[in-house]
Parts: sequence; structure tokens; C-alpha cells
Amino acid sequence: PIPLNSVIEGADTTDQWIRERVVIDAAYGGEQLPMYLYLPPGAQAPFQTVVYFPGSGALWLDSFERYFTDHVSMVVNSERAFLFPVYQSTFERNDGFVYRRQDESNTYRQHVTQWMQDLSRSIDYLETRPDLDSERVAFFGFSWGGMLAPIALALEPRLRLGILQAGGLSPLPTQPPVDPFNFVSRVTVPVLMLNGEYDGIHPLETAARPMYELLGTPEEHKELAVSTVDHMALHPPTMGRALDWLDRYLGDPRRR
Repeated sequence: PIPLNSVIEGADTTDQWIRERVVIDAAYGGEQLPMYLYLPPGAQAPFQTVVYFPGSGALWLDSFERYFTDHVSMVVNSERAFLFPVYQSTFERNDGFVYRRQDESNTYRQHVTQWMQDLSRSIDYLETRPDLDSERVAFFGFSWGGMLAPIALALEPRLRLGILQAGGLSPLPTQPPVDPFNFVSRVTVPVLMLNGEYDGIHPLETAARPMYELLGTPEEHKELAVSTVDHMALHPPTMGRALDWLDRYLGDPRRR
């Protein structure tokens, strides 16, 4: 726990959201951690917050603006806040890291550690905001973020629930301290997994279902929802399940 030294560097408004670019001190290396905070205009604060962990496209896109915003729209339209940290090696923080899903190198181990530090520092920041409800924080991991979700959900006690889209266990070896397999049974919060029947990156039967079955979450608080889509597809009915899950465990913000 070191000072955040947070600065709101700018804000822009559309008919969908108010977006703030916030910069805080990272937990390592004297670096800074930028974040994009999306707020629902006209809604009643304090807002429940969904903290996002993106797909691996964030590791090779050179601009945050080029990353798709479907998840942002879904969450903000439900009158919740959406916090998108710029994790180490992503977007403008590119440091030359080569993504192989996971590997056994010390470089990979260090990066996983830094990604989890970035996540926790981001939650540290939202706890300083009176317009954000720090008791109602959810994790949304897409693809790469869904693969790493067991580490985040096992280690970060302030995350009340997890939504994992197109996630699953990787068959590639890595060092034990950063292997999601060693964390998945330690996850106890509610988890919704959204997977595609035709996913070629995290196949349903060899990656997604094993993760689901190994979750330490009680059976009545976890769900594997399968759609007839591939890895990248954002299936509207499935996205509706995600909002239902948030309403179920965090409450419907529109009924306060």
C-alpha cells in the first residue's frame, strides 16, 4: 500500500458515457498505471463497478482507442461504472513482451505478477472515489482475461463475483506460482462462464469445462453458459446473462 498519486488527466462525454482518463502510480518500477473509467451519465451514484481484463489483442494494439467497446456499452447502459486498467505491456505501455498465452520463463512470471498488481491498484483507486461503490465490485475477463481470472479471483478479496467470457485453462506449461490451474480451486465467489461451442482457442471440453468443474465456488453459485458461437463472438443473449448475473449478486441499480 503506497500512495496512488492519482490524477484525472482528461474527460470526454458522449451520449453513452462519461469517460475519464486517470493515472496512478503503479506498484513497481516507478511506472505509472493509466486507467479509463466509464461512468453512466444521468444515473444515481454511487455506482457498482465492473473491473475489466481484456483479450490479448490489447497486447499488440498500439492504441486504446482501437479496442472494441461492446463490453463497455453493455455495462454502462445498465447504470454501472466500467474500469479498464491499461495493464503492463498493453496499448501505450507496450514493453516488447511476447505473448504465448503462457510459458515457463521468468519474464512471463514477472508479467503475471505485475498484471495482478495493476488490478489490485485499480481497485485501490476506486475505493477513493465516493461516486463508486467499493463494496460492489465485479471482475469481467474476456479471453486472455478469462484465462487469468482464477488468479485474480483467488487473490483479490474485494472482487465480489467473476464473469468470464471465452476463458479456459491453457494446456501450455508455466511456472507454478502463476499457473491458473493452481488457483482455480481456491476461487469461492460466484462465477459465470460464457463460452462458445465452437471456440478453437479455449475449446469447450478441454479448456472451459475443466476450469468450470475445478472452481471452488459452490455449485449453486457458478454457471457455464454455452452458446453456438466461436471464440470472439459477442452473443446478445449471452451478454444478457452477464447482466442478469450482475443484478443477482450486486443488485439492480435501476431499482434503488
